[in-house]
Amino acid sequence: MAAKAAGATTIIAVDVVQSRLDLALELGATHVINSKETDAVEATSEITNGGVEYALASTGIPAVLRQSVDTQVGLANVGVVAPRHPVSFDVSDLLINGKSIRGICDEDSVPQKFIPNVVRLLMQGRFAFDRIVEFYPFDKINEAAADSEKGSTLKPILIIDPTFPMSH
Repeated sequence: MAAKAAGATTIIAVDVVQSRLDLALELGATHVINSKETDAVEATSEITNGGVEYALASTGIPAVLRQSVDTQVGLANVGVVAPRHPVSFDVSDLLINGKSIRGICDEDSVPQKFIPNVVRLLMQGRFAFDRIVEFYPFDKINEAAADSEKGSTLKPILIIDPTFPMSH
């Protein structure tokens, strides 16, 4: 959704859960790759005729981060990587091809700009984040984790206050 809102024209979603790939197509992806069935690096190269300008890895899986760097010709943005899980890269590939790796986190945004932009996109119907979240009461934390692990919930949100209205 964010890539589409930002004006990206080729948006490739890679996942191993088909329902999440189907949702990605509904929310703005132009292509999807099931990496259980297809080599994501090879398929991305074919779709883009050589590689993407930006890649975002958000799974925390070192092999996925490595694939993100392999598919891109510019910058790999790293949102989430599991702590103390080293990832190896071919430094020559980075240098010769001018690739960069950048870690990002929520603190990188400017809230005074980011929040109004997200609200504006939401009000315009261009950022349907409600399609990717599921609310769970705090006592269902294990269910939320299990649903996230098996792929039936994309982004679980725990509600600590039981009086908070849950829309799902």
